[in-house]
Amino acid sequence: MAAPQHLVGLEHQLQVSRESALLGNYEASLVHFDGAISQVQRYLRTLDDPALRAKWLRAKEDLSGEFQIVKEIVAELSKLRAGSKAVPPPTAAAPPPSQLLLRP
Repeated sequence: MAAPQHLVGLEHQLQVSRESALLGNYEASLVHFDGAISQVQRYLRTLDDPALRAKWLRAKEDLSGEFQIVKEIVAELSKLRAGSKAVPPPTAAAPPPSQLLLRP
């Protein structure tokens, strides 16, 4: 049985989104997850069978959960990057930490 028109390319979209996340390309991953979730949403609008609709709603919720995890990773990385820029570089006048421990 052929896949419904709304689901054509969904498997590839999900594969690319997950591979992108694994490789650290989180922005691309978010784009592909968003596209996959949109595809599932369009398909849901065509379903009349309650059991099939329930399965696809669960799949959409699972995908939304993955999408949210990647968004949280992006947010955490942004915080880390902003925090590393906020830390001033060490000054030349400060003694090395090893000398601080040796003082009486």
